[in-house]
Amino acid sequence: QITNSVTRACTHLITTQCEADSPTRKVLSAMSLGTPIVSEGFVNACLAAGSLVPDDEYRLTDSSGAASAWPAGSRSGRGGTGARSSAASEPSEAAIVAGARR
Repeated sequence: QITNSVTRACTHLITTQCEADSPTRKVLSAMSLGTPIVSEGFVNACLAAGSLVPDDEYRLTDSSGAASAWPAGSRSGRGGTGARSSAASEPSEAAIVAGARR
């Protein structure tokens, strides 16, 4: 099943290396949930095999979920001040990144 959002039921997030290196909100959500972040090649390999294949060679982040290098900013706003106007019950992006790196 393909979805447009990252939830606990999501088994993998398919994205690009660019988005893994400069994480979007979806990438940060996947990292906080421990969801493997993989390239499109993973889908192609599964289709070719007719079943799920090991995702190791298609992972875009290391085993802890952290991208190999964190740039100063990202499209998700991770490089900003962290100020948010949304509900206080939502974790900040800095908290998501910190949790994913543990």
